[in-house]
Amino acid sequence: MSFKKIPPLIVILTVFFSFSMGFPGQAATQEDIKIYIGGEEKLFDVPPQVFNGYTFLPMRGIFESLGAQVFWDGVQRQVTAVRKAVKISLKVGETSAAVNGKSVRLDKAPLVYKGTTMVPVRFVSEALGETVEWDENTRSVYIGGRPYISSETKQVKVNGKTYSLNIVRVDLNNKKIGMKIVLANDALGFNRLQSKFF
Repeated sequence: MSFKKIPPLIVILTVFFSFSMGFPGQAATQEDIKIYIGGEEKLFDVPPQVFNGYTFLPMRGIFESLGAQVFWDGVQRQVTAVRKAVKISLKVGETSAAVNGKSVRLDKAPLVYKGTTMVPVRFVSEALGETVEWDENTRSVYIGGRPYISSETKQVKVNGKTYSLNIVRVDLNNKKIGMKIVLANDALGFNRLQSKFF
């Protein structure tokens, strides 16, 4: 059985076109990335996608989750979002956007992924005045701050016995959290073994 020798140039071109025909940016499935907005986890029809190190979300999902009205121009392939005094306009494939009429440069342009228009999370969120934080350990994006209340259950052993501990963590730096002094049974120094009439 004989084989024809294939010229090296053809092999190189074949490999090149095999890679180049894939989706631009070589997106990987990123279903394990979690998105939190205002401390609450959000789920979208299309999960977060990462293209060349930038996280993208469906345009309508992210804008509406941030309380913005969304307008889509199919002819111009342009999305416009309005929230209070902020108006953002982006076009698919263009690295320039408009924020309140002022041109702004984007690191990554909006794109279409599996029929859904995707926009860069950081730019969109910060343009609307929100903070954005990425946690590599938990693979989470926090928009508008981290959750101010979280809970978990741990098993601990004491003297050979196993106990379940319910742990609640509260971020006292969060503006939504306040502290005040309260009295048990509306009384100071009240002993439950004593009658409240003495």
